[in-house]
Amino acid sequence: MAVKRPEEFEKDIVYRSTRWLPLLIISVIVIIAVIYLQAVKVTVPESGSNSEILDRNSRLLGEQIEGSADDLLGVLISNYSASWLLDSEMLNISSVPMPNPKTVSPVITREAFDRIFAKKKKNLPRAIELVSPDGFINSENFTLNDFIGKKVILINFWSSSSINSLRTVAFLKEWNKKYKDLGLEIIGVHTPEFDFEKNLSVVEATVERLGIDYPVILDNNYFTWRAYRNRFWPAFYLIDIDGFITLEKFGEGNCHELEASILSALKERSNALHLNLSIPSKPSFSLPLTDFSRIKTPTIYLGYSKNRGDLGNNEGFLANMPVTYSIPENLVPNMVYLEGRWFNHPESMELLSGSGRLVLDYDAKDVEIVAGGNAHLSIKVDDVPVDSSDVKKGELLADDFRLYRVVEGRVYGQHHLEIDVDGPGFKLYSISFG
Repeated sequence: MAVKRPEEFEKDIVYRSTRWLPLLIISVIVIIAVIYLQAVKVTVPESGSNSEILDRNSRLLGEQIEGSADDLLGVLISNYSASWLLDSEMLNISSVPMPNPKTVSPVITREAFDRIFAKKKKNLPRAIELVSPDGFINSENFTLNDFIGKKVILINFWSSSSINSLRTVAFLKEWNKKYKDLGLEIIGVHTPEFDFEKNLSVVEATVERLGIDYPVILDNNYFTWRAYRNRFWPAFYLIDIDGFITLEKFGEGNCHELEASILSALKERSNALHLNLSIPSKPSFSLPLTDFSRIKTPTIYLGYSKNRGDLGNNEGFLANMPVTYSIPENLVPNMVYLEGRWFNHPESMELLSGSGRLVLDYDAKDVEIVAGGNAHLSIKVDDVPVDSSDVKKGELLADDFRLYRVVEGRVYGQHHLEIDVDGPGFKLYSISFG
């Protein structure tokens, strides 16, 4: 019988002591997941007297556990810099048949051939054509192929109800002003986060209110969103003159990197078309940046199908049913509490009683709500009536369905928000922070 050498004994010991480590790690994750899911529930009524208890966050948690490391990092970052779709929402969207996406066609000339061939060797992805847009704003109908070989294209997936999307509009408007004449074509692809955003007039009102002057298309069925395999609002895809995607960026922040890539693509275009344009060598803008490290409260969703487990009331969610809520004495920070009789919709809470109330202890500077329904709101922060872009002396008439900037604070920190609602039919979709 062969005698093992000392180094073989060492390898054998290391192997025996570590071979069960991956299984142990997985087991710990599963146990933590089960404990967490047991603590967060939503009730779905059935035809009989019994109810099936379903977890409120299983979709998101499953997405985090089963997804890749990149996906998990994206979800963690997007708590503050982006909005995203849950797995269940993606499955519902993907179940709708859609036309086959087509890639754009580069303009191949003798001069462009080597340049295009080099990009193909780098495996740069080809841009995908817009898929059956539901409407156009600020432009007649067009396709991406209309610009290939002529322009640098920046596609921006956005939503009129996403504060993360709206905070990037200022940068897009500035880039459009500075670089449109140098060959940049910005295209906003409006993909709705909520059903009411599928209304053309809702998006047109937002475009007018924000002063957006670049083309916007409506992607109500998520066809272009799915073609690009997108998941976030906002998302950016930079397409060079030959129709290749040279940069993908998700969420807010790091606009310097995106602008630097735009300038690089514009320089390539200028050289390719022999235009001899004066392209700036580096980014230059003075717009304020959001400090995400100071925002401690993530976006809160009030619909039972979109919630992330941050409704603090003991009554919880009762899907597609009315619930009479009461506010407890002790409030948990970053949890929203309702008072009054509210109907639980998949995307929102609708006030049924003549009046209702909302309280929340949050840690941020600004607060926005997505709401509507011709209701009168009285809003206080730390017992003081607020003034903001949409609120005057603590009073707001939430007539249109849209995002309202209800608190525009001076400093980051912990605050107490109170909103008294007068008017049945008021719908509250989400609360976001800045």
